[in-house]
Amino acid sequence: MNIFGYRKPSLPRCLVGALLLLALAGLARAAPTTAPFPKSGVLEYKIYMGEYTRGIALGRARIQIESDGKTYKLRNQAELIGLLKLFYQGVWIDQSRGRLGRDGTEPLRYSEWRRTKPERWIGVDYEARRVQVAAVPDGLGLIAGAQDRLSVLWYLGMVARANPELVAAGKVFEVPLLSFRSINIARFESFGEQVLPTDGGPLRTLYLSYREKGEKPSGIEVWLGIEQQMQPVRIRYREGDSDTFDMLLER
Repeated sequence: MNIFGYRKPSLPRCLVGALLLLALAGLARAAPTTAPFPKSGVLEYKIYMGEYTRGIALGRARIQIESDGKTYKLRNQAELIGLLKLFYQGVWIDQSRGRLGRDGTEPLRYSEWRRTKPERWIGVDYEARRVQVAAVPDGLGLIAGAQDRLSVLWYLGMVARANPELVAAGKVFEVPLLSFRSINIARFESFGEQVLPTDGGPLRTLYLSYREKGEKPSGIEVWLGIEQQMQPVRIRYREGDSDTFDMLLER
């Protein structure tokens, strides 16, 4: 006890405190640097049920990319083609808008519309460090670096451009992934460079895959175009063991 009435911290406590501060500083530096967000533009895809090389063409998707250097907006709109359009009305829309920080994309709101169903959304409050979701009235605690299922595709490309060693073949890259009920740690495994055969010629890509565990495993697989600024040229969503939707860039 000293003259001001408080106990002087012991040497072991001081060492523990110093080590804790160093550890926290290390965590603060752990987020990888990212390359700049791509310029505004439009990417158009064809959608297949099953593997694109032998699957059935179901529809087309159009991803609109907007950015002013400080904020971004991604909007993916998909619709059926051919006779299917007569039987199934409506469109599928995913939209992510957010800000661009030193660690890349920082989603503020992710919205999802499925045909005639109402909007589902996720909101992120960085000051309160909370994630707002309808299924959890009190919200969720924000995990640094969290991405939604649309922004994560561009975030991975921004990381790959700035830190190719982090996504080399055999590496596993973890990203907190926002869902409508929770935040999962998505472990994207890199399978290195793959060449995709397409009608327009071969595409050189970096292949990353994330599979959730469970009775009906789902997940996201993405092929980042090496000559397309590491933007996604192929996206495959798995919903359980049977349903697989494959999106391949057309232009």
